[in-house]
Amino acid sequence: MLILDTLAKFPAYLVGLLGSLAPPGGPSGLGAPPADEVVAAEPDPNTLYIEEVVADGSGCDEESKYSVVIDSDKNSFMIIYNDMKLTNLPTDANHLKSKNCLVSVSLHIPGGFQVAMASVVSRGSATLAEKVTARATSRYWYAGDPVGGTDRVKLVGPYDDEFEYHRDVPFASLVWSPCGEPGVFALDNQLVLNATKNPKEESEIILVDTDVGFSQLVRWKIQECGGPPPPR
Repeated sequence: MLILDTLAKFPAYLVGLLGSLAPPGGPSGLGAPPADEVVAAEPDPNTLYIEEVVADGSGCDEESKYSVVIDSDKNSFMIIYNDMKLTNLPTDANHLKSKNCLVSVSLHIPGGFQVAMASVVSRGSATLAEKVTARATSRYWYAGDPVGGTDRVKLVGPYDDEFEYHRDVPFASLVWSPCGEPGVFALDNQLVLNATKNPKEESEIILVDTDVGFSQLVRWKIQECGGPPPPR
């Protein structure tokens, strides 16, 4: 897993989203840290926090193919893809292609509580020749629980633009983690490019990033196990 440590590496439109991130830092091992370093605080075991984010799949089977940014409060994260791209060339033997990235998020959940994902956003771009189709799909669920959600966008050429698909999960549709147990949240993003009806022209679809948990009102919603529902 790669944790980005400078905003200079991000496209301009991501800088605003990442403005709340704490600067990286840690103890120097030689007494007090230098003034330009920040000692990372130990997470509070009585609160929810993200322990680890890892990825695998044909689009992120190496750490160099993706980067992860965890928010300073460890309640939200973004994964940025470096290789979630499909391209059709006239010289290709295969004009129907797919690629995926399966993201696993280990969550620390304090005893007696449950947690639910509040929002997910995926962004990308595509340039498609006439009659070429492309699809981006996100599936997400908790490990061991078949109930989850699916979001997708289907594009039909000619198309040359960015795209975005997202979900702010309605309160009644929230899927809660097991009560008081460590949770593993899974997110599987898949791209499909079908150029079989126009194989002689170049087309491409790219998934840029997925943003999980960010929302204007809440990031993750917590409720006590067996207790009254939390305020909306």
